[in-house]
Amino acid sequence: MDMKRKYANMLVRVGMNVQKGQYVLIEAAQCAWEFANMVAEEAYAAGAARVLIRYLDLHKLKIDALNLSVEEMSKFDSWDADAYEFMMNHKACTLRLESEYPDLMRDLSDDRAHAVFARIDGLRNIMRGIMRKNGTQWCIAVAPNQAWAEKVFPNDDKRVVLDKFWNTVYKLCYLDEECDIVEVWKNRALRRRVISEKLDELDLESLHFTSSNGTDLTVGLGRQSHFGIPKAIMEKMEKGGRVPFQANMPTEEFCTTPLRYKTNGVVYSTRPLLVGGKMVDKFWIRFKDGKAIECHAEEGEEMLRSIIETDANSGYLGEVALVEYHSPISQSGLVFYTTLIDENASCHLALGRGFVSPDVTEEDGVQNPYNQSQIHIDFMFGAPDTSVVGATRNGKQVQVFKNGDFVL
Repeated sequence: MDMKRKYANMLVRVGMNVQKGQYVLIEAAQCAWEFANMVAEEAYAAGAARVLIRYLDLHKLKIDALNLSVEEMSKFDSWDADAYEFMMNHKACTLRLESEYPDLMRDLSDDRAHAVFARIDGLRNIMRGIMRKNGTQWCIAVAPNQAWAEKVFPNDDKRVVLDKFWNTVYKLCYLDEECDIVEVWKNRALRRRVISEKLDELDLESLHFTSSNGTDLTVGLGRQSHFGIPKAIMEKMEKGGRVPFQANMPTEEFCTTPLRYKTNGVVYSTRPLLVGGKMVDKFWIRFKDGKAIECHAEEGEEMLRSIIETDANSGYLGEVALVEYHSPISQSGLVFYTTLIDENASCHLALGRGFVSPDVTEEDGVQNPYNQSQIHIDFMFGAPDTSVVGATRNGKQVQVFKNGDFVL
């Protein structure tokens, strides 16, 4: 089996973990049609009842953005929503293949670029809502293209960069010609579970992040801020027939949802952020009582402000994630210009929607303790010397990270 076929097989068997008789929905950029078809073949080989591929034409989206009003551009058509709802109501598992064009939207105004993001994310919100209700599997992965490869490897021969990008993806997903992909990811899941349980056993009340670049941020955690799935819930899910899956490939993160009103201090980015095709880079955000109250970016400041002001809750955090600096993605020395990979090279935060169920409306007398929003935008801030000190609910101080890595 060649490596690209093995990667497709991994996304089917480990990422989505397609079950016999299940519907499968693949969302891919047009340039990834060949690889998307390969995934479809592997899904049918795994017993899928039906595979639907929905193509995203980013170049056409730019044409729309240049010719439609911002209000019209932000909308999505009902027939697009109907197609997603049809598959989701059939309990389809889903795969999103990211295939970026980092410079495509560079000449758009920030409000039009934000409208591009709003259209795409609006449709995905429909999917998320139904998937949450159905409990179906989902996975996000990458399918490199030539323009993207040239951005990631700017100093290399253009004739070889695409193959180099694909080979890098295989390496970051722990694939090689000899490995048993199911066994590899099973062992990784066990390791991740051990670390998640250690974090949860600390019963942390907050995390204090500091780095020499100026980051000095305290993030409050609640009783529902689990880094892993609690054993009782996991056992209940397994008894209920929950199908295990791997949501992001590659992944190195240990994430949770912080309390909405308990983040204070300043955080400095360490990697660029690409949103709606526009770059936001070299920025900082200051938080008070959970809310982003001040920000600055050397590039894309207006875009950053529009993200923070998307809705009433988009300026609060929905995620805090611990990622070791000496992880394979970070040590590659590459910037990938997609959050999917870059967030797994660095500790990160997310503005907007959290993972805790919106049914949790009160905790310790506080209303709406965890954030809900239209958006969920990750940004990276981990540095080589990042220190993380946790405060436990029984008053102890615990060193969680030192010099960018776990010390648990």
